[in-house]
Amino acid sequence: MQSLETLFAKAFWYPLARWALAAVFLYSGIDKLAHVDAAVAEVAGFGFRPAGLLAAITIASQLLGAGLLIAGGRAAIAGALLLAGFTAAVTVLVHQFWLSSGVDQVRTASTFLEHVGLVGGFLLIAHHQAKLCRGASAA
Repeated sequence: MQSLETLFAKAFWYPLARWALAAVFLYSGIDKLAHVDAAVAEVAGFGFRPAGLLAAITIASQLLGAGLLIAGGRAAIAGALLLAGFTAAVTVLVHQFWLSSGVDQVRTASTFLEHVGLVGGFLLIAHHQAKLCRGASAA
């Protein structure tokens, strides 16, 4: 029986991880592109203006970041950093759990922390890929 270390050293895990992290942004970007009016309404619903421009920036960030992340190589570093920055900014601006209370605060704090975890995943991808691009061990 293979050890976990041997199993997870297999090459297919890294692209699978990049696809998994990119999936929600790829889906969201495509959905927002297909339903632009709803995307603009969503942005406006959070009180952000100009909603149309910000929805366009959101769509572009999600699709470009996910595409670069999936592409691999140096592009994955750029995609990971784009999605990390996008996710961090949106998390702080939209999921302000400290402004709510009760069940809503718990729900919003959970979403906030889930997004912090995504940012961490993107930073790990950027770190790992940078080491691979330099020919170093990714450990």
